[in-house]
Amino acid sequence: MSTTISPPGPKGFQLFSSLPRLAKDPFGFCMSEAAKGEGLVRLGSGPACAYLVSHPDYVHHVLIDNAANYIKGSIMDGIRYALGNGLFTAEGDHWKR
Repeated sequence: MSTTISPPGPKGFQLFSSLPRLAKDPFGFCMSEAAKGEGLVRLGSGPACAYLVSHPDYVHHVLIDNAANYIKGSIMDGIRYALGNGLFTAEGDHWKR
């Protein structure tokens, strides 16, 4: 039997209700949320969640060692349409380039 460990995050935190704060001050929002965890914080609940990864070892794990395991999914299609296929939105070989 496996045990699921959930990263820290405020109880009742809802990603969508935090969007105004995120839009107003993205850097401040991310710094504030990152300070609540030890390099990994869950943002949101249910099907609408994201993870803020800030510890260098975890960032390396996600972006270098296991990049193929972390897909951005179809939710990025609309964002990609608006922002283009850059570092934030690209996947696969395009992202590696």
